[in-house]
Amino acid sequence: MKRAIRHLIIGKDTYIESANEFKQVMLSGHYALIGLVVLVIYSVLDLLQGTKDTTIVFSIAFLLIASTLVLHRYGQHCLANYILFPSFNLVVFLIGTSEDLVTGTSIFFLPIALGASAVFNYQQRKIAYAFNAFSFILFSLTLLQGFSILPFRNYTPADIHFIQLLTLATVFPVSFMAIHLLNRLSHYHAGKLIQSN
Repeated sequence: MKRAIRHLIIGKDTYIESANEFKQVMLSGHYALIGLVVLVIYSVLDLLQGTKDTTIVFSIAFLLIASTLVLHRYGQHCLANYILFPSFNLVVFLIGTSEDLVTGTSIFFLPIALGASAVFNYQQRKIAYAFNAFSFILFSLTLLQGFSILPFRNYTPADIHFIQLLTLATVFPVSFMAIHLLNRLSHYHAGKLIQSN
């Protein structure tokens, strides 16, 4: 399974020389795959509710996120991340502002910010900071709940509970993956520093 996911993200015959870059690309690819699954679940839930207003937004988001996997396969890792994280931010913002805060969808901004911090290297830290600031601004706007671009969706208590479980089941492992990568990169660089002394 692990090898199949690797092949899906970067291709069967692709080799990335830098261990750090490989881990960052794999994290970005995992984020994309998980994001695609979550989008499909949200789409099915909305279709079951009879809501078709989100279909276009979810379809565009799906295509943008899927395109990042294609970009990774062609070695365009930075470009993939430049598309992936704004796409995540915008779709979470659109979903979060069009449903009740009790669903907890806005908590997705946390692993998005963590992921942006993890997939960009030290030289690109200003880009990661910009994505984090974008996440924070959209999170703040989501909490205001004063406007919605999409029509507001009312869910049943059972649907709200399902969305809360989906959010929790996604946010924890994805956040852990990002923190784990940051931890490993830190440990790797600490080991290199010790060897050089």
